[in-house]
Amino acid sequence: MKQSFSVIFKFSLLRIIKSKVFIIISAIIIALILLIQILTMSLGQKIVFKTQIAMTFIIGLSIFWISFVNINNAIRIAIIDERSGLQSLQNRRGVKKSTQFFAKFLPLKIITTSFVLIVFMIFVFVTLMYPIPLKEFVVKNLSIGLFSLIAYDFLIFGLVFAISSKTKSLKKALPVGWVIMTMFMLFPLLGTIFFLFESSYDSNPKNIFNNYEISKHALQKTQNEKISFLNQLSESLEILENELMENITTDRPGWWEGKLYNERDIIDLFLRNGLITLLGDLIEKNQLITYLNYYLKNFDSSLANESIIINESKLKDTFEKSLYYQFVKSINIPSEGKRINNYHNSYFYKNFSGNWSKPQQLKEVIDNFRGFDNELGKISSSEISALIKTIKNIYDYEFSINLNRDVLEIYETDQNFDQNVFLNYQFWIDFSPYSPGSYLFNIINYKIIDSLKEPFNIDKSSFIFDSKYALNYQINPFMIFYEMAYFSGSNDPQSNHILTKNSVMPISGFTFYDLNSEGDLIYSKRPFIVWLNYLLFIGSGIMLTSFGYRYFNKQKSKSNMID
Repeated sequence: MKQSFSVIFKFSLLRIIKSKVFIIISAIIIALILLIQILTMSLGQKIVFKTQIAMTFIIGLSIFWISFVNINNAIRIAIIDERSGLQSLQNRRGVKKSTQFFAKFLPLKIITTSFVLIVFMIFVFVTLMYPIPLKEFVVKNLSIGLFSLIAYDFLIFGLVFAISSKTKSLKKALPVGWVIMTMFMLFPLLGTIFFLFESSYDSNPKNIFNNYEISKHALQKTQNEKISFLNQLSESLEILENELMENITTDRPGWWEGKLYNERDIIDLFLRNGLITLLGDLIEKNQLITYLNYYLKNFDSSLANESIIINESKLKDTFEKSLYYQFVKSINIPSEGKRINNYHNSYFYKNFSGNWSKPQQLKEVIDNFRGFDNELGKISSSEISALIKTIKNIYDYEFSINLNRDVLEIYETDQNFDQNVFLNYQFWIDFSPYSPGSYLFNIINYKIIDSLKEPFNIDKSSFIFDSKYALNYQINPFMIFYEMAYFSGSNDPQSNHILTKNSVMPISGFTFYDLNSEGDLIYSKRPFIVWLNYLLFIGSGIMLTSFGYRYFNKQKSKSNMID
């Protein structure tokens, strides 16, 4: 019996892998998957969104391959081998039907599982080869979703095998198999189509997951009667911003009046655009006006032409006494090495993993953050830890995940309204005493500290997740497969938010936050359980296979069956 199993097993395995059609289709599919992944990783920016798009095609191609192999071999096991007389020959030699089935079924599953592993390895290895941002997130979350193909593998085989064994009809089994394949290849559309008609944000919930709000809560939790440096920093920032608005003004009556820019652009250059330390140094040296006029010569303009008035002496006194400025300046690191190389490695040039780890970039600035203690204030170790964690979190999930031009608010504009006039970061970095990573730190730090002045509130009335959206997550088979494909990785609020926000098709967000009785954040759970989805698909596949196996065992040898 063991010898019979071995002979049939080897024959079945070779029959599949030596098929010219199988070899050609496999080579084409694997080559396309490799090409798609290489192209995706080469694009770099908005990597989570683009990777999810790539996965749509990778999984679609894989579904085609898995369906092709399973449909052909399920029909061969249940119908063709009997029609050709092969099964009759095996019966006459005393080989049990169970032996025949498993000796043909196991090689098929070895081949399909091996294919899924090859696709997984291509995805992971290509991802690791490229310097993309959020590489760990992509590998840890999205690559795992490729194992949803194993669940589909069980389902499509079981379905086609059951129909083939029961009906003995190619005309019934083949169309069903290919229709199911086509529908699952369109799973991103068929799974999410319900969300296209209505939005779960109709009620405009304010407590849908938001990195800045979550970060604000984490920092505010560190503040108390004894530890309040971050609150002082926020107050100092507000004072500094008011002083900038009072001492950088315009005397023209209109907002633009045909001018190239206005005073708000210069104020933003200090704070929103992160150049506070560069411009602060110029103020300390009484060179701000001279430097800005030198820069504006590139645009055939000057501060006077734009009717901008800067009270540099008053600003000098303000900056000397500013806790916020002194704090940021203590963390910024001096520019070293070739500045053009530093700029090309920076977030201001392009978004890639080197923005964090390359010399003169953000990690080097964070590593320089050991503390702050002078007559203006002292930061505690708990505040340092919380602030560093928050900056890294905002960088990862708000900066590196998006297009750098969008985050930096550098937009295409016409010549008459060029709001990008000051956002020539290459110019500033080329002539700067500070590193590009310092300016990136300043931008992120400003966004975080500026938000601390606002209280953290929960709008209870907006904590809404409509049950009809949960129902689509739970009963739509294509959405169930979508959940396996994209949510098989980490199940945490941050990951869930990133994956829903960057989904290929619009889907309903389900990660809301609230406060418990102790004032700690709590989050809503997923409206689905991924391992149950796998169990449903694999279990259904096994049940259908068992159903087909029952009829397979009842077959009588008929070499001439009528279709």
